[in-house]
Amino acid sequence: MTRGKPLSEDLCHTIINLRRNCVSLDEIVTKSACKRRTLQRILSQHRKRIQGTLLLTTDLRGRKRKISIEDMKLIHGLLAHTPDMYLDALKQQLERRGTQLKKG
Repeated sequence: MTRGKPLSEDLCHTIINLRRNCVSLDEIVTKSACKRRTLQRILSQHRKRIQGTLLLTTDLRGRKRKISIEDMKLIHGLLAHTPDMYLDALKQQLERRGTQLKKG
C-alpha cells in the first residue's frame, strides 16, 4: 500500500544516475523535490535489483571519486589487455581521453 503519488520510472532512473555521478543526496532532494528517505529507498531497491555487480555498489558508496567510472573501466580494460603497462602509459591514455590528473 503506497502513500502519496507514485514516482515515474524516468524520475527513478534520473535519481540513480545523479547518485552514480557522485551528486550528494541533499542536492538530489533539492532537485527532485522528493524526501530523503524516498531517495534512500529507491537507491536501496536498485542496489538489491542489481545484486552481484560490484561496480555500482562501489560507485554509490563512499567519498567522491577522483576518476569517473568510465575511466576506471578504461584502466581495467587496458590492464586486462596489457598487464605489464606502466603507470605513465596509463596516465597518457587517460589524458588522451580528456581526464585531468593532478599530482598528489
